Amino acid sequence: MEISEVPKCALITGPTGVGKSVALHTYVDNYKKVYLEKNRTRQTILCAEVRSPASLMSFLETLLEQLNDPYPMRGTLTVKRKKVEKFIKECGIELILLDEFQNLTKASKPQANYEVSECFKSLVNSTGVPFVLFGHEQESNEIVDCNPQLKRRFSLRCRVSEFRFDSPQHMMEFEKLLHQIDTSLPFETLSDLAQSDIAKRIFVATNGLIDSVFKIIRDAAKYAIEKDK
Repeated sequence: MEISEVPKCALITGPTGVGKSVALHTYVDNYKKVYLEKNRTRQTILCAEVRSPASLMSFLETLLEQLNDPYPMRGTLTVKRKKVEKFIKECGIELILLDEFQNLTKASKPQANYEVSECFKSLVNSTGVPFVLFGHEQESNEIVDCNPQLKRRFSLRCRVSEFRFDSPQHMMEFEKLLHQIDTSLPFETLSDLAQSDIAKRIFVATNGLIDSVFKIIRDAAKYAIEKDK
């Protein structure tokens, strides 16, 4: 049986504050390797954030910066794309992770979105390296789905959702999370965060977004430490 050489890519989406970036950087911290080989720096993972406002030109410059190109701003769009492809191969990149992918979306400009999709298709095809994109669901899908060839390459889709509190199972999951956070706080006794009434109050205050959950508990813990509570 012949196996396709085109890599499988993934699109991970979800609202702001749901933990996409944390998952990305946790993976990079655990698995990225940087080493020297024949006087050349090699790295297994290329990780970058699509800065806003974004264009194809600024996006490629960001990748070139991460690949240690001394002159990332030189050249035309085509020249920069070819340099990115060349450096990805030379550096031994095995996986490319991009955060805030939705920043490349141009609202009401399908042609611009198609140009972005064509660039990504070229990068995937020429390097043979899988991409994992992190971003908001609607905008990210607009780029990937507007090009049938790129859409086929991103067959792996995952939506990261907020925690919910509308069933016994969801309540149990959220309370279990709060208990784990509670046990990691620097206090002699637990703060009973997982107690049903407190858990419900935290959920209402944060709408189940993990980033907001950590922020409200972190601020409360800081206040308790400062006031010796």
